[in-house]
Amino acid sequence: MEKERDEKYREELATAKIAIQNQFRERLDISADVVKQGYGTTNDGNCARKFFENPTITSGMTGVSEEIIGRFKIILRVLASSLEIDVMKYKVYTKETAEILVKSYKWCSMTPKMHKLLIHGSEIS
Repeated sequence: MEKERDEKYREELATAKIAIQNQFRERLDISADVVKQGYGTTNDGNCARKFFENPTITSGMTGVSEEIIGRFKIILRVLASSLEIDVMKYKVYTKETAEILVKSYKWCSMTPKMHKLLIHGSEIS
């Protein structure tokens, strides 16, 4: 019984992923999370830029709140910047983002990479 439930869940997840990928392709001209033989996936900087350009559209397609997408856009821009940042303000902002994320998506555990980015990101030099 549990094996059948797990299989059904995997099928539903695969179907949802394909639907989201199709929306990204049609609405934003993004090939998201497609394996490139010998190169990894299509998830690169260009894909990320298009994803974060319009949080309203990507929120509607993914079901992730526009606020969370907007906050990650800012966090990633700060990390990519060569400008000096106020580490304390950054730390407060990422902590608030983590709290919003945990509160909004109680059903989903934060990944180790997400934890590192949000909780320990201010320690990156």
